[in-house]
Amino acid sequence: MLTMSTSARNSAMRTFMTDTRTRLVEAAAALLDKGGPAAVTLRAVAGTVGLSHNAPYRHFKDKDMLLAAIAERELVQSRKKWQAVFDGRMSLINALRAHVRWAIEWPERFRLTYGPWPAEVRAALTAGTDAKLAFVAAVEAAQARGELPPSEPERLARLLLATANGAATQSLNGHLARGGKWDGDAEDVVADLLDFLNRD
Repeated sequence: MLTMSTSARNSAMRTFMTDTRTRLVEAAAALLDKGGPAAVTLRAVAGTVGLSHNAPYRHFKDKDMLLAAIAERELVQSRKKWQAVFDGRMSLINALRAHVRWAIEWPERFRLTYGPWPAEVRAALTAGTDAKLAFVAAVEAAQARGELPPSEPERLARLLLATANGAATQSLNGHLARGGKWDGDAEDVVADLLDFLNRD
């Protein structure tokens, strides 16, 4: 009779728990997209995945931590974009345009990720710090390649990301669109900022 070793059993359990957590986060993100944060409850997520209503509590203390897991996943994807700029696989302007498109395509995820968080949850969002550091590094790399003028990288990064997020918000609120009152969309705003920064 074949038996599984303790280490193999532990490994299988960790894989199962990780897979379950991933499914819960994916289900929560889908609910968020459809109905905003109010639609995301631990019970609703459990039902979507086909688990008991208590199952999510093995992975998340409460709803805030579940929402934080969605934000963390989005921040990890953002960090990958900034890493591509740092590595030279993408220009900064294209990465910022992709960021704006993500915000407009997935507005609830954008608002969640860059919205206010309770202090306890904010402390757990280490992915936010990682994404910030990756973006600052991307700005430094873009400066070294001549895509941006010399300046303090962190201050410049703050200006760029705040402008991109602000432009995306204005677009979502109906105030920025080609052919509209400003005759330009959020991507145009980002491109204009980089154009102005690079003028002598």
